[in-house]
Amino acid sequence: MTRKQFKEQQRKEVLVSIIRSQHFGEVPPPGDKELRKEYKTWSRVNRDRSKDVGTYKRIYLRKDLGGGAEAQLQLAEEIMKKLDRGENFEALAKEHSNDSKSDQGGLWKDIPRSDLNREFGHFLFESKGNEVMGPIEDNFGFNIIQVISRNYGPPSKSFKQVRKEMENRVVAMKKNDNFEKWMKKMRTSASIEKMID
Repeated sequence: MTRKQFKEQQRKEVLVSIIRSQHFGEVPPPGDKELRKEYKTWSRVNRDRSKDVGTYKRIYLRKDLGGGAEAQLQLAEEIMKKLDRGENFEALAKEHSNDSKSDQGGLWKDIPRSDLNREFGHFLFESKGNEVMGPIEDNFGFNIIQVISRNYGPPSKSFKQVRKEMENRVVAMKKNDNFEKWMKKMRTSASIEKMID
């Protein structure tokens, strides 16, 4: 890049900064409610995952039973269809599940994440909602699960420790929202002329 090209690039960046500050640079300072909402989102990602505890229902179909892996996968898919039609999870767990909680309708209560294999723990605690999910294959079988509750581990830092960071995050989001609104307005008011040779 030549010195002239560099100066031109710098000039354009300064112009963009000026336009940004004029149209959406100043935003009202975030309130405590906004900061705590952002902290809640932040703390879910920045938490001690080893302290996560969950309750879920599970139907487990072992690959080495019921005619082998292919047959068990087909059964798992049939069970999912039954659940989609509203059939009772607990009854299906008692009838089909091959794990130690089948007689309790597949209920696994207050299970620490540290007791689960890494993939299952990730799937259980990083997903959202309580819908029935599956079939999920592991080394030995197929899982159909429904999350009942997730109790997340404590945040890595307190609200007080990261308050300034939360302020910066909320202000940046507000500025970005203003920028997106401005860009949308500019696009709708832009006059576009198509030139055909």
